[in-house]
Amino acid sequence: MLVILILLMGIMVGTITGLIPGIHINTLAILLVILSKHIRLDPTKETILIMSVATAHLIFDLIPSTLLGVPDERTALMVLPNHRLVMKGLGLRAINKSLLTIDFIILTSFLILPLSVKMLSSLYKNLSKYTILLLVLMSILIIVNAQDKNSKFWSLIIFLLSGVLGMITLNMPFLKEPLLPMFSGLFGASLIIESLLTNTEIPPQINEKSTQIKITNGLKGFASGILTALFPAISTSQVVSVFKNKNPEDFIEKASGTSASNFTMTAIGAFAIQKYRSGVMILISREAIIDYSTLVIILITILISAGAATGTVLKLEGRITKILRRINYQKLNIFILFIIAFIVILSSGALGLFVLIVSTALGVLTQELGVRKSSCMGALMIPIVLNSL
Repeated sequence: MLVILILLMGIMVGTITGLIPGIHINTLAILLVILSKHIRLDPTKETILIMSVATAHLIFDLIPSTLLGVPDERTALMVLPNHRLVMKGLGLRAINKSLLTIDFIILTSFLILPLSVKMLSSLYKNLSKYTILLLVLMSILIIVNAQDKNSKFWSLIIFLLSGVLGMITLNMPFLKEPLLPMFSGLFGASLIIESLLTNTEIPPQINEKSTQIKITNGLKGFASGILTALFPAISTSQVVSVFKNKNPEDFIEKASGTSASNFTMTAIGAFAIQKYRSGVMILISREAIIDYSTLVIILITILISAGAATGTVLKLEGRITKILRRINYQKLNIFILFIIAFIVILSSGALGLFVLIVSTALGVLTQELGVRKSSCMGALMIPIVLNSL
């Protein structure tokens, strides 16, 4: 009975945090570990609590990242395709495409667990030495995927400028959580500024809930997410950045598949290769031994939490969209900007606020030049490659 209550509490907490723009699950996980010590949970129950919160957060974060355009690092590159559908009145379709893909990947990961363990172990042994080569290839694809020669030129410029920003930001000795202000500016605040300048409002949303996805898109995302579980230098956003997004629905399915695959495969990888590729898994490993039985508990928790959260989103998404349409969109965007700035100051101080401002300016420039946001991933790719040479 206590386990069920803990599971329900975790889903409820993840629901609330997922609906708040800018809240990252890794930050929340630290607070949960502290909380669990005060209420004296054993390692198994603590694991269930953290994973149920993380899963519900993953699902409910689709709503603000789609309708408000305020992503964290994990969902940053999904915003523009989602936003395009929102402006066509297809926001609910975008959310449902993501939901179905995430649930499909979570279920697949659960069903092929023994195979996944063997696969990750084998791939890690054979591919770990090629990490930098993969990053270089991904960087080239970001530039090549631009539409024309002019776009390719400016994409290269933005990629290099982002790289300079990343090198400076990641090497600031007194800056805590450097990725938070940098990504919040490049992919979050800049979109909101652009929306304010163009006086954008959320148009009426058609109650069209997609019930189908392209399995091939989900599987491409699944394969991409495996890379992020294997290599610490490759993040979800980096992998997603190489996808072409001419068809926003295809892109959303691939990106959602990558995000869900990263979520499940980092858990499986914690057992298979004894490497912890996410803040959540690092925290769990400090409290519990991640053996096969713990891994099964983690995946069952993810499966149940995802099912419950998905059902809740499907019931609430229409109402939330209607509520958002009644709110003054410009005032809402200004409020979200203050939330972003507050979170950045809280986690990274005044120096973080400066990085946020500079990153936002670069993000706005990217949009004004008509360059894909994926070019801004140079902020991570260039520092990682240079530091490895």
